[in-house]
Amino acid sequence: MGSGTFSTRNGGAAAEHSPDCHGAYLEFANEVEWRRRNGDHLASVYRIYLRDREGSIVARRTIATETDDDAIKVASIVCSAVCGPGAGFEVWKGETRLMMSRMPAQPPSFSELLQRTRQTRIDLEIAREDSRRTRAESERLRAQLEALCVATGYRAEAAGGHR
Repeated sequence: MGSGTFSTRNGGAAAEHSPDCHGAYLEFANEVEWRRRNGDHLASVYRIYLRDREGSIVARRTIATETDDDAIKVASIVCSAVCGPGAGFEVWKGETRLMMSRMPAQPPSFSELLQRTRQTRIDLEIAREDSRRTRAESERLRAQLEALCVATGYRAEAAGGHR
């Protein structure tokens, strides 16, 4: 991708926009540069990269806004409007990445939720059974300890035990 171009990828094939788009960018960049030379620092230049859910860059756009926050807001709005679930964006100012974000993934389907619920129930039942076994083992050990204490005449209360 050349500097200042806006490219999109449809069906996996990258296609740059017409030279008119590039010419419009050059006009825009020249205007921003002219403003900077003449003391008008109202706009800063940012690059927005849109990414698909696999993380590949699918679009790039250069914009100018007054603040970093405005550039991030623009990128978020554009990504929400044109990108699918799980996609994301990056905002760059010069060599500095200001923001990298991903849109929420598609909510799970009913069948996925049902499967997760079933698995959670199975996991809980296994945990309950493990807990029952652990408690039974603990009771058995306590009974053995009490029998040992009685047999030896040892009093757990006198030694700071609780019971």
